[in-house]
Formats: sequence, structure tokens, C-alpha cells
Amino acid sequence: MKKLALVFNFLLLASLAFGQAKKPTIMIMPSDDWCVENRYVMQFDNQGVPETRSDFEAAFLTYPNLNSVIGKIDAEMRKDAFPTVLMINELKNLKQQRAEDAVRKAKGQIIIDPIQKLREGAKADFEFKVYWKVVKQGPRHRIESFRLQGIDTYTGKAVGYAEGAGDWASASEVSEGDLLREAIQSKMDGFKSELQTTFNTMFQQGREVVVSIATAPDWEKNLNSTFADGDELNEIIETWIAANTKEHRYGSPETNKNNMLAKGCMIPLFNENNMPIDAKGWVKPLKKYLLNDLKIPGVCVYPVGLGKVEIFLSGVPCDQQ
Repeated sequence: MKKLALVFNFLLLASLAFGQAKKPTIMIMPSDDWCVENRYVMQFDNQGVPETRSDFEAAFLTYPNLNSVIGKIDAEMRKDAFPTVLMINELKNLKQQRAEDAVRKAKGQIIIDPIQKLREGAKADFEFKVYWKVVKQGPRHRIESFRLQGIDTYTGKAVGYAEGAGDWASASEVSEGDLLREAIQSKMDGFKSELQTTFNTMFQQGREVVVSIATAPDWEKNLNSTFADGDELNEIIETWIAANTKEHRYGSPETNKNNMLAKGCMIPLFNENNMPIDAKGWVKPLKKYLLNDLKIPGVCVYPVGLGKVEIFLSGVPCDQQ
């Protein structure tokens, strides 16, 4: 009888744990090709190279049905307890950073990609990109085609996909948001399942990030210099990466005396306090180790979105550079 009770309790706990499984945080957004098709684009000066970016702020301000479309899909995700981040709120938070950009530009400093800024602020696990095209025929309209794409915010890799079309409906009775919601309804269960399956795999195996390290050309040391116990700096850093990645999984770093690139570093989704962790948060202990134990004066960490960090080592403290 005791054995039966123990088995029952184990199954109950397992069931509760499964029911409380972590779900990825989602940010729903119009796809880049939807923005291009509807002429919501802007130019970004990427260190002297002009590049085209989606102008999400202009889209939310001037496309009359965008808030409704995103809101309807957001409600569909929350039905299954997927936490969501509202893009329009994150865009509002970016306004303050424009003033900071103006200061950086005046000082000749690098301006951060606005899309990467958006990602750093939202801290969503996955981006839910939606494309849709509406056609009209007299008083009726329909979704001629739609496409749902799940993208890992950290790597840009695909984590879910669905496509299809919708039925005709009265334009006066069914809004564009409801029209799209009805069109995607039959695809949502499979799409959500893809997102959750990928996130569960990440929970078990880790999330992929990239760590890039460079040394100042005028610093007296470099990545081949020896430190504690006669080990080279590149070896010390790789040992730290090996010890702190999930199941010690990472790609073999590409290294020369001034640069090191470690791809495929699989990090935990959450820290010891069960809080989500990104690449910048993951390398904080490495920064402290380099500063306090190896006595490197300048250890500057620059996040590139959520899934990459650039670490710059020099003989000058970061606040004096």
C-alpha cells in the first residue's frame, strides 16, 4: 500500500511539474516583408553603411488596423498561457534612447541597431512574425495569404512556421483583425506546439549564444599572454566557458592573439534565482573573474541583442575610455 501511495505521489508531482512547465515569452510583430510591402521602412547608418530596417513605429502610428491585428493574435497566444510582450509598449520605451543615440553620435561612438535595442528591451524568447495580405471584392474581403514565423530572438533561427489563407467575409461585419484571427485559427495549435517543443529542448540542452573577445592593440598583453599557473589567456577563458555552459557544450573557439570567437555556447535559460538570463547576464561572472582575479584593468562588455556579447580587454578601465 505504501508503494502504491509513493507511486501515486510521484505521478501527481510529475503531472503538476508538467502543468507548470515554463513557456517562452513571445513578442508579436509584423514581418519585414509586410513592412516593405506597405512601405514602412527606414534607413539605418550601420557604421557608415546604409541599411534598410522595418519602421515598426510608423506602422503602428499610421496603419489603422495594426493594433487590432496584433491584439487579436496576442489574445490567441495568451489563451494557452504564453506570456507576451506588447511591441507597441517597447517602441515607446525606445524614445528615450534616441536622445542617448544623439549623444553617442556627437561623441563619435557606435550607434546600436534599433532592432537590437528593441530586442534587448523586450527580452522575448521568440519573435512571432506575421505576414498577411487582404483582398477585397465589393463589400467582402478575405485573407488571400498569411504566414506565421517563429524566430529565436537570440540566434535568428526559425522555431515555428505556418501558412494558409482565409474565407470571404463581410467587410462591414468582420474587422481585419478578426478576419486574420479566423484565418489562422486552424494553424495555431500546431504553431504553438512547435514553439513549446523548441523551448522545452532549450530548457534541457541550453540556449545558443555567441561570445566575441578582442584585445586593445596598444595593450601590453593579448590572448596569448600567460596568467595564472602559466596558462594563456585564451585557454583560461575557454576553460571558464566549458565550465559554465550547459553540459559543457560549446563550439571550438576561433582564436588568434587579438581575437577570440566562441559560437554555439549553450547557456541555461534561467539563473540560480530562476530569472531569465541572456548572453550579457551569463558573462557577468567572467567579467568579475577577469577584473578581480586576473587583474585586467579594462573589461568592457557590449551586448549585441540578447544572444551575443562583445568583450573588449585593455589596460584602461572602461569608464576612462
